[in-house]
Amino acid sequence: MRVFVWTGIALFFSGFALFGQAGNRDASFLVGAGANQAVRQVHVDALDRIYVTGEFTSFNGASALRTVRLLPNGSTDPTWLGSQLAGVDGPVRGSALQANRRLLLGGLFNFVQGSARKNLARLDSNGVLDASFQVGIGPNNEVTGISESNSRIAITGFFNQYNGTPVPTYAVLLSNGALDPTFTYPTTTPLSRCVAVRPNHQVYVGGSFTAFGGAPAGRLVRLMSNGTLDTSFHTATGFNGPVEVLLEQTDGKLLVGGSFTTYNGQPAVRVARLLSNGDLDPAFNPGTGASSTVRALALDAQGRIVVGGQFTTFNGNAQPFVVRLLANGTPDVTFVVGSGLNGNPHAAVHQSSGKIVLGGVFTQVQGVSSGRIVRLLTNPCVPATAPVLTQIAGGKCPGDSVTLAVVGGALVQSTQWTWYSGGCGSNAVGTGSQWKGLISQPDTLWVRGTGACIGPCSFIPVQPPLDTAAPVPLVSQLPTLTGLCQVALPAPPYAVDSCSGTVVGTTTGPALFTTPGTHYIDWTFTDASGNASQQSQQVVVFGLINTVLVDSAATPAPSLTSSHASPQANYQWLRCDSAYAPVSGATSRSWVPAKTGFYAVRVEEAGCVDTSDCLYYIRTGIGLYEYLPYVGWTFSDGNGLFFQKPTTSASVYLRLFDATGRSFGEWLLGPEEVQHPISLLPSGIYHWSLESTSGAVLQRGRFAIPGR
Repeated sequence: MRVFVWTGIALFFSGFALFGQAGNRDASFLVGAGANQAVRQVHVDALDRIYVTGEFTSFNGASALRTVRLLPNGSTDPTWLGSQLAGVDGPVRGSALQANRRLLLGGLFNFVQGSARKNLARLDSNGVLDASFQVGIGPNNEVTGISESNSRIAITGFFNQYNGTPVPTYAVLLSNGALDPTFTYPTTTPLSRCVAVRPNHQVYVGGSFTAFGGAPAGRLVRLMSNGTLDTSFHTATGFNGPVEVLLEQTDGKLLVGGSFTTYNGQPAVRVARLLSNGDLDPAFNPGTGASSTVRALALDAQGRIVVGGQFTTFNGNAQPFVVRLLANGTPDVTFVVGSGLNGNPHAAVHQSSGKIVLGGVFTQVQGVSSGRIVRLLTNPCVPATAPVLTQIAGGKCPGDSVTLAVVGGALVQSTQWTWYSGGCGSNAVGTGSQWKGLISQPDTLWVRGTGACIGPCSFIPVQPPLDTAAPVPLVSQLPTLTGLCQVALPAPPYAVDSCSGTVVGTTTGPALFTTPGTHYIDWTFTDASGNASQQSQQVVVFGLINTVLVDSAATPAPSLTSSHASPQANYQWLRCDSAYAPVSGATSRSWVPAKTGFYAVRVEEAGCVDTSDCLYYIRTGIGLYEYLPYVGWTFSDGNGLFFQKPTTSASVYLRLFDATGRSFGEWLLGPEEVQHPISLLPSGIYHWSLESTSGAVLQRGRFAIPGR
């Protein structure tokens, strides 16, 4: 999916200018007077800055006690505090630059920047003493070499104790400076001169020993990560002279330099390459090799090997102190050093442009004064063009990865595309034509061609994936809810969200609905990104409809029935004229009273209770006298219906209606008795009311006359 294309380009040319003959001194390297004493090691970081360590006390005329950091052009880096503070009080003979730009220092010293550090220390990325690296009383003698890979550190030198613990002339440390407790050592003491830690934490040890742990070892061994001898690396009789320097290639082959002339009885004159099993590499043929000891090795992006040392000829040809070999070991005839150096280089390293930085004891290069450090030109190259970048895939949810790609531009003689964050060349985060990773906040990534040639950078802004889609409620989870008298809040429904998955609904509504009628629950569904949707759910609460129905046609007497017809309900008939006392045995929906009376029915279902209004029920032949505040009456064996007004000064009207509202009479009641024969009234339901002379209803009721 193509999201956007960005062709913003910022150009960064690191050392493209002033190309000349490969091997010539680079006049644009601005080290000035350089170091006043020997340079032992040089290192280059991802920004092409150069870290220099050794025995010097000043650099280009300014105080720099044994360490200094140079900008890519060779000028002193004023932001690095390592050369501005108190420095190191003794010579630094070995160093290593970690991936996080912390600098390990080893040598013969007691203090670093005023703090006690015995022969081993580490500076942080700003050049300040790293207090987290604790060596205790440290190595008890000089450290001459350091190697580090994946936070495992190996040192070598003339010591036989580390922080009070006996060790041979090498030791393996954890990243905090403590001895690695998982690493074991032989009971004998091999005289080591160099170490190299592999990415898998195995360790090469080279030196002048001929036995290791009681087994023959020709001046080189490979140890397992626990310190035991790796028997799959078989050197047989090995080298016939000391091994001084080791460099492992990315393909696992091992470059070896030193004072030897044979390996396992075969010619190998001071430089050799071994296969990963320890055999001499037959594809590596340096001819008659170097005329004296090799002390420095460096490998460029094209597989070419820079060799430095005490030799003045290589393979029979004049090559003062430095030569470059092709990947097959033959001298590179395009690399011409002319009169070369006047002294031994101890260290060599490549900048990203392919140019070679040498450090050592020399003071002249090709007849020009050079203070123990120099940069040599390499073959001119054609760098990559500016890449065109795009985002080809991006997640829709926070935490999803984003894929960026180079969709235009050519590598030419650059080796690969390299991706950076924090600026061009700042922090390498990947290589290749695509980059895939997590973006938690808006960022900009930079890309350029790197390797033997460095191209210009392009950049691409990238946003973290944002979730803007609200959850989608599932309507099937929201049916209409019904219940008699009450409905309880159901289990929350859920919605489906593209990023959060299932989202459970919430509501501020009541947990129980008890009021008859139609209600609504408003559910809210909110995902992890705060997107919300709402959906209503209908709730219907049914009340009890309970009135007394009369079936006048029922025989032998009219029946009374509740209008509530549920078979799950409980029914109980009551006597209204006896304080609503239950009628024994009258517990069915329909019931025939045995005598004239004033009756109602109570219904219970699902926790809901309702009592009907009261109804006068008249059974023929049964008399009943009731007294009410305004009027009393007597039903007398079918002869008549009597009304009698009590003693009172007020006059009231009695009105009589049938079920349809038709009037059957109206009487003004006085003290005398009023009689209306029942025989004159047909069977049915009747309503009566007592009203004042002003029309106010004082009392009302109804009664039933059964069929005859």
